Amino acid sequence: MWNSYINVDSVDETISKVEDAGGSVVMPAMDVMTAGRMAFIADPAGAAIGLWQAGDHKGAELVNEHGAFTWNELITDDTASTQKFFSDALGWSAQTNEMPNGSSYTFFSVGERVAAGMMEKTAEMGPIPNHWGVYFAVDDCEGCASQIGELGGNIIMAPFDTPAGKVSVAQDPQGAMFSIIQLNQEALDRA
Repeated sequence: MWNSYINVDSVDETISKVEDAGGSVVMPAMDVMTAGRMAFIADPAGAAIGLWQAGDHKGAELVNEHGAFTWNELITDDTASTQKFFSDALGWSAQTNEMPNGSSYTFFSVGERVAAGMMEKTAEMGPIPNHWGVYFAVDDCEGCASQIGELGGNIIMAPFDTPAGKVSVAQDPQGAMFSIIQLNQEALDRA
C-alpha cells in the first residue's frame, strides 16, 4: 500500500493524544536517522496513517503537477467517530458537503488550509478495509490509465468524472492501490 503521513510539530506529543481520542498507536515513535521522526497511528475505525516530524527531510517538495502527489483521502465506514478523532487528536476542523450524487464528502482543514478529504464507503466499493488513499496528479487521466495497464498495473476503476476532475483507481504491479486525477481548473485554484 501507499502510505500517507501527517506533518506534525512533535510526533511524541501527538501520539500522547491518540489513545485518549479513541485511536491507537500502531508503530511507536522512532527516529529515521536525521531525516525526521515517525510513528503510525490508527483512527477508531482502524485506518492507519503515519505521523512525520521533519528533520532534514521536510516532506513533499513538488505537488499538484503531473506525476506528483496531490491529495489524501480517507475511505471509512465510520465518518462520525473518525471526524471527532482527528479534531481531538490533531486539531483538524472538518466541513461536510453534499455531493451531486447525493453522498457527502468531508474536507479536513489545518488552520485555513484544506489538507485531506474523507468519504463513507459505499456498497459499490466492495469489501475494502478503511484506509487512506493517495492521489497523483496527471495531465491526461485516460491516457495515463491506459499506460498503467501497459506497464503491468491494473485499472480497478476506469476514468470517471468528479467535481474535482477525472479520476481513475489503479493498482501497481505489486498490488498497491492508488488513484490518479486530472484536476479541473477550479480544483487547482483551491489547491
